[in-house]
Amino acid sequence: MDVQSLKLRFGDLTFDIRGVLSRYNELITKYRNDPEIGLKVQALEVKLNALNDTFDGAFDPTEYINSATRMYLVN
Repeated sequence: MDVQSLKLRFGDLTFDIRGVLSRYNELITKYRNDPEIGLKVQALEVKLNALNDTFDGAFDPTEYINSATRMYLVN
C-alpha cells in the first residue's frame, strides 16, 4: 500500500469517526433531560465536547485527503 492510499484511507476513517461522534451527540440531545439518566448523560456531554474539540484540532479529514491528492497529482 502506498502513501497516497494510506492518507486517503486515513481521511476516510477520520470522516467515519466524525460521523460516530455526531451520532453520540444526537443521543445526548435525546436523553439529556430524561428524569432517570439525564444527569449522567449531561456529564457525558462535557466529556464528548472535550473529545470533539480535541479530535477537530488534531485530525482534519479533508486535509489528509487533499494533501494526498495534491502530492500525487499526475498531469
